[in-house]
Amino acid sequence: MQKKYHNVKKLDLRRLILEECVERISEKKSLLMTFVLAFLFPGGGHFYLGKRGRSAIIFLFLTALSFAGLQFFGTFFIPQGEMSDQVFSKIFIFLSVIVQLFNGIFYLILAGFKMTIHMPHINATVGMPGMSEIGGTFIIISGLLNMLIMMDAYDIAVGKKG
Repeated sequence: MQKKYHNVKKLDLRRLILEECVERISEKKSLLMTFVLAFLFPGGGHFYLGKRGRSAIIFLFLTALSFAGLQFFGTFFIPQGEMSDQVFSKIFIFLSVIVQLFNGIFYLILAGFKMTIHMPHINATVGMPGMSEIGGTFIIISGLLNMLIMMDAYDIAVGKKG
């Protein structure tokens, strides 16, 4: 850095170096904020990082996918029959709940609204048999895709990807 500023006085040199350091720090985005926004809103991390077009596409696609799952009466994975008593099924239920949490705040609000208002009894089957499994698959795929997109936002924030 000394060669870059060889014609500058010492006091000015310190000021210029300090300004350059501040500029570098301000260019980096917070990883925590990127994660929180990406978790709450699909594409929120990309929006925070300045990738507005990509963010809009991600938000529209994942929100549409999770809403389609809700329209197909998607619910949390509930094993039936022989699987319902096994420990293995409890692991599937836990993983299903965790993955569905990654769909964002809009999904969680609407899923809660739909469960309390439109379906007061959670065990009540609505629609054709098997529709809840199709809807649940849509919702789980949306959550998994959002996990991948969160990793992509992390790579962009760290500087591994442009």
